Amino acid sequence: MSKIRTILVDDEDINLNLLRMILEQHCPMVEVIESCKTPNEAIEAINNLKPDLVFADIEMPGMTGFELIEKVGVTDFDVVFVTAYDDYMLKAFKFSAMDYLIKPPKVDDLKMVVDRVVSKRRSNVTHEQLNELIRAISTRDKEKPRLALNTHEKIFFVNIDDIVRCEASGVYTIFHVKDGKKHMVSKNIQKYEDILEDHSFYRPHRSHIINLNFVKEFIKEGDGYLLMSDGSRVDVSRYRKDEILKKLGKA
Repeated sequence: MSKIRTILVDDEDINLNLLRMILEQHCPMVEVIESCKTPNEAIEAINNLKPDLVFADIEMPGMTGFELIEKVGVTDFDVVFVTAYDDYMLKAFKFSAMDYLIKPPKVDDLKMVVDRVVSKRRSNVTHEQLNELIRAISTRDKEKPRLALNTHEKIFFVNIDDIVRCEASGVYTIFHVKDGKKHMVSKNIQKYEDILEDHSFYRPHRSHIINLNFVKEFIKEGDGYLLMSDGSRVDVSRYRKDEILKKLGKA
């Protein structure tokens, strides 16, 4: 397998040197071909060197990492954004299905990101993903974010209010949407519990995450189960029966 030709972009030498050192020591499949301290240098390097992967700092003088990628235009390379910890921003990254790295980078996190890049090459950053990420970060809580669903065919966005339920299927998750369509994505259901927990979703059973707004009835038979607006039946774990009743205001 050929090396992943990589460009690093950060306005601080200490960050560039640390990232390069970890990549060289722990990610032998990565070849750093250029380190850039300004966005303009990075744009020139990307256009001239045609990298496979770019690590781009978000906060830089004069131009953000998002603006940098927008200015490059067609992104026929993978992008990993590097950011300081911000809970809201990290959740926005998860909604957009884009890769990110928290400063200072940890070895395990960096290896995981590189492994994802290797396994998916090249899915590329779509303009819709980037625009959705920027919108989610800039609007904060004013608008509900849309969720990127990465299927085998494409990446597309769904309004979270339109999701009826998520169903576990081995290492995959099936999204059931209110228009009756189903979408299978190659992530396990645990990944989405964290993303959706602040938006009227609840996991009543290990195999399901439900949108509470689409629950029609709670049936008390046995451990109990839920009847959803799409006609499906969702079992409730005996350990979560009291909690789901409180969520539904039926305690």
